Amino acid sequence: MKLLRYTPFGLVAILFLLPLLPPASALVEDEQEAPKQSEPTLAAARAAIGATYVRWGRARVELDKEMMDSILSSDFYVSLYGRKISREKFISDISQERPGSRLTRFDTDILTVRKTEKDWTVVIAEKLEITASGPDGETRKAYSYWVTRDGWRKDGDKWVVTFSEAIGHENWEPGTTPPIKGW
Repeated sequence: MKLLRYTPFGLVAILFLLPLLPPASALVEDEQEAPKQSEPTLAAARAAIGATYVRWGRARVELDKEMMDSILSSDFYVSLYGRKISREKFISDISQERPGSRLTRFDTDILTVRKTEKDWTVVIAEKLEITASGPDGETRKAYSYWVTRDGWRKDGDKWVVTFSEAIGHENWEPGTTPPIKGW
């Protein structure tokens, strides 16, 4: 049995109907709709969020609680493998000095930026280096690599993080260099 598309009539039908079909882009839901007048473009959002991640990394290394506080929204929370951590607890935990160790690197690479209905979702990779004194007094570096999904929104003229969800992470003991580019 011949299929319709292989018959002369089928070819004519396809050629006739093809111009009437909507373009392929209209058949797929556009995830990155054109921004409204007051909304930033994807490129502008990526740049502003990227600049804020740089400030965040500096605040983490310097234990600048005031800067951390200004970057997190009032309703911010962390989702850590099924456990929800409040804004206050998170800031308290990450802004304390740790005897014998110090965070010396906190770099963020933006992997994806996506506009959601009312906010932005950003997936990032974080490289953390911790300098620690060993029992023998020798200084060693430990490494941690995190991938998180973060919520962002523009609050007036600044960008704030609304949530951070751990997607995955891996740690390496002092003396072991991670098998990741940039280390």
